[in-house]
Amino acid sequence: MKSTTKRAIISLDLVHLDAPGLVSFTRAIAKGLTGNPNITAANVAKLPVAIADLQTAAQTLETTHVARLTAPSKAATKLEHDQANTLMQQITNTATFIQGLANTTAAGDVNLADSIIASVGFQLKKTGVKRRKVFSATSPAKGTAHVYVPSGKRTAVRLLQYSADGGKTYCPTIVVHGVDVIVTALKSGVDYLFQMAMSAPPAKKAKLTITAGSEAAAWSDPISCVIS
Repeated sequence: MKSTTKRAIISLDLVHLDAPGLVSFTRAIAKGLTGNPNITAANVAKLPVAIADLQTAAQTLETTHVARLTAPSKAATKLEHDQANTLMQQITNTATFIQGLANTTAAGDVNLADSIIASVGFQLKKTGVKRRKVFSATSPAKGTAHVYVPSGKRTAVRLLQYSADGGKTYCPTIVVHGVDVIVTALKSGVDYLFQMAMSAPPAKKAKLTITAGSEAAAWSDPISCVIS
């Protein structure tokens, strides 16, 4: 029987981004690539598009977009369109490189590949393993925590906090979007605690009632994770 290695796959939906959205996304990717502990300097040098070039292309598109809004013309519209297409191709090439690098580095560990990809700022199309549908935390890479925050009702708000001092103090509350949260720049060797809370909406047409003094979220029992 032929065996296949499961791979993490990046999901790109750039065509639905307007110029400001594409600029913001590009800058987020450039930031995610800069000083990323999961990507060596040697691999940064192999990027198909240099980080500085991504930043320059984003700035150029932003300038063109503002100029078109100030003085609309067919020429300005075409220039913005062409620059956006070029930038989308640069992002696509970068995503392809990061996807390959992540899967090669992970050597079949899809969770690790997922974390490397997410640490850059790219979204995942699919994962090669089924997720445990419980609140959990792992440390797939140095200084990084991968926290799985299970979803509740579609309109429920989920919150996350972590502590590096055994629960004496916690970080400011993080509002969770999706189910995977990648926390970087943590201290290696430290046992971090993570806790989550979920706020479900009131019943249909019911009004939200809060008793004064009871606003604190109902946090879960903390889970621990020693950071690599």
